[in-house]
Amino acid sequence: VADRHPSRVVRGGKDAWRERYGRGLQVVGARAESWGVTYRRDQKTVWFRLETTAEESETADGPFDGASHRETYVEEILTTAPPHDRRDGTTEWVDRGGPSFLAEVSELLAGQLDQDMVAALAGQLLVPRLADWCGVWLSTENGGMRLSCVWHADERCIEALRLVLEKDPPPARLGTTGIPWPWPKGPDTGGAGGSAIAFPLVTGSRCHGVLLLGRAGQLQMADGVVRLAEDVARRVAQAVVTARRYTRQTTISRALQRRQLPASLASIPGVDTAIVYEPHGQG
Repeated sequence: VADRHPSRVVRGGKDAWRERYGRGLQVVGARAESWGVTYRRDQKTVWFRLETTAEESETADGPFDGASHRETYVEEILTTAPPHDRRDGTTEWVDRGGPSFLAEVSELLAGQLDQDMVAALAGQLLVPRLADWCGVWLSTENGGMRLSCVWHADERCIEALRLVLEKDPPPARLGTTGIPWPWPKGPDTGGAGGSAIAFPLVTGSRCHGVLLLGRAGQLQMADGVVRLAEDVARRVAQAVVTARRYTRQTTISRALQRRQLPASLASIPGVDTAIVYEPHGQG
């Protein structure tokens, strides 16, 4: 099943069958034994496997109305399927502990002055609380993206996930909100399918990286989880900016200190000489 809207949001709820689009994945999630999504530049293709029986379908008298039959079948599936926005443990935790979690994130990130440590800390804070795995890219001086950190709830899958993510880095410029991202395909990445969202690390209209979160076994992340992840991404972006400013100022300070040293030292027979420059602070 293919469409031309790879980033379109999947509609949920008991009235999802009334929408003009979004029915396909609802049917797949409700009835398929296994499924997956293949993304291309201008479309996505959903493959799935259905269990069949040898029972013969009953035939009705009169002409067959294909359109009305599809409407009835889709409505039946979506009515009997579990609600898409059912509240699981993560959603309940987000509603109850989200504010305190954000406070914890802000406090821990504020003490980091190395951008790679910020990325590593972000991954450990988000997994497994909000996601099953996480990848953090940081922008480079030449305008590209560098994969700084990969974290997985199953540590045995980290290296395999890193290899898969390195092959498909995000673009240097994304929007200001989270966008759906193709599920990584690999033999040992952990899980046969799920949902992934990329959150740009933006501050002051400038993108400093991308935070990618993935949850296995779900067609779409809950709205509360997405909102909390966006708040965390903003804090991570600010921490990355602070760490980069500190690194830049430290580099400039060291360069200026080296300029205070003499070009050469006097050679005194029998005496070892050296000069150490220590800037004098206030007081």
